[in-house]
Amino acid sequence: DRGYLPTGRLAPRSRSGALVTSVESVFDRTVGALTHGTVGTLDGGDIGVDFRTICVHSDTPGAAALLRAVRDAVVRGGASGGPV
Repeated sequence: DRGYLPTGRLAPRSRSGALVTSVESVFDRTVGALTHGTVGTLDGGDIGVDFRTICVHSDTPGAAALLRAVRDAVVRGGASGGPV
């Protein structure tokens, strides 16, 4: 639920686009990370990600819906294992 800078760092919350609150965007970002190992950056590029977890902050507006989008993306991507 956070935007990334081209450097791979999280965008400061003060910057436009730092919080990702669109269910569709979170779904697409999760699918991209799972299938291509990339995530989009605020400048429209992509960066490679090596991740073991996906974090959705509970104070992000619509966090429950965002978590469902992550779960749907993981299930659709064929991932299995423990809880999401």
